[in-house]
Amino acid sequence: MKIGSVILVAAITVTLLMAQTMNSASAEPPAKVKLNPSGEQKENLEQEQHNVELNHSEPRAIPVERAYNELGYDDGWELSGHAWTCAGSGYAVRFTPLTYPVDLQTARINFWPNWPNIYHERFAIYVYAGDSRDRQPGTCLGGPVYHTATNWYWNDVDISGLGITIERGDFYILYLQLSGYPDCEALSFDRGQPYYGRSWNYSGGSWSLSQQAYNYMIRCVVKTQENDIGVFRNGQWILSARYRFNFGNPTDIPVTGDWNGDGESTIGVYRNGQWILRDSNSAGAADYRFNFGNPTDIPVTGDWNDDGESTIGVYRNGQWILRDSNSAGAADYRFNYGNPTDKPVTGDWNGDGESTIGVYRKIYGQWILRNSNSAGSADYRFNFGNPTDKPVTGDWNDDGECTIGVYRNGQWILRNSNSAGSADYRFNFGNPTDKPVTGDWDGA
Repeated sequence: MKIGSVILVAAITVTLLMAQTMNSASAEPPAKVKLNPSGEQKENLEQEQHNVELNHSEPRAIPVERAYNELGYDDGWELSGHAWTCAGSGYAVRFTPLTYPVDLQTARINFWPNWPNIYHERFAIYVYAGDSRDRQPGTCLGGPVYHTATNWYWNDVDISGLGITIERGDFYILYLQLSGYPDCEALSFDRGQPYYGRSWNYSGGSWSLSQQAYNYMIRCVVKTQENDIGVFRNGQWILSARYRFNFGNPTDIPVTGDWNGDGESTIGVYRNGQWILRDSNSAGAADYRFNFGNPTDIPVTGDWNDDGESTIGVYRNGQWILRDSNSAGAADYRFNYGNPTDKPVTGDWNGDGESTIGVYRKIYGQWILRNSNSAGSADYRFNFGNPTDKPVTGDWNDDGECTIGVYRNGQWILRNSNSAGSADYRFNFGNPTDKPVTGDWDGA
């Protein structure tokens, strides 16, 4: 997206990167790099490698909604670009996962448009561990992954083939130029606040922390073993960083579940007593359409009988009415549990493969859960959340048990135990008016 008009200025500012002024530290060059610079290039690389910066012009907005599994520290506004004068140098960003372990999937590199030239060039991506002193890049975990830029702004590089899993600590993504200025891409940077101090330079075989108060626009998409999250926004589904599509009307109530037993959670809506479900996380026609419940009921879903398929039900003024088939018909379970003003929740609280029931009593922020789909006393009773929060449930750490969380004005606050205590995960995804949804979108 372009905000206003941008005029590229021919003049450039050249900043000499000297080892004695940049607090640099010796490091091994990237493994497996095979470069054969000319004599002139080699002399520049060893003696006076330059970092070329475009004169500043109006910032450009990057309309990308970052999910909890996309790590990045820029503010989404590219202000200008950097490029090294010689091949074999680059830029890196230090990443800290929100939880562990994570599998590295995609490196995202943002290039300043039309500079230094209008042509796209080849570059390489490396991954380093944060196991060196002073949080500098240490062991090379993988690379090179070669890629030719395909557009300005964000370019996605698949690094899943490196098979890198981060089990603790930080890691770095290095963007390495395979050609020098002007025959190269210019890495974008922001100048917004806060400045995170995670941007690094690689030149002449040494690493140095950038001394400029801006963030390099490099991001990394990771895959966790957690249950995925998403939001429903006026008929649009935004599921993690993977899917964005329209299905349903703005006034529909979103529902999710594994309708066909393939291990993948997909989407649906509840509309005035009608269920409209789809076996794919995409726009398209419904795979199931039937009536079950009243217009004022609250829809619920779960695998009530441990057959591997999610089916439907409703919560009606404290009464649960559940069915073992995604079709119209009589209820298979009918019982009372909770108060008329409670919010129903479902999940496999004890890891036995069967979804059971519970309520979130908003006035107290209290969870009241039961391990059986029947009337009776609670198996878990504790407080977590505020009266205005929206309750969410999922298997956040892939241990086979569903636990609790709340959605608060676009912030997810999740816990790995069905008990009172502090949050294990806290991150932003979505807008305050969105409706939160959870599910295993990719079946992993």
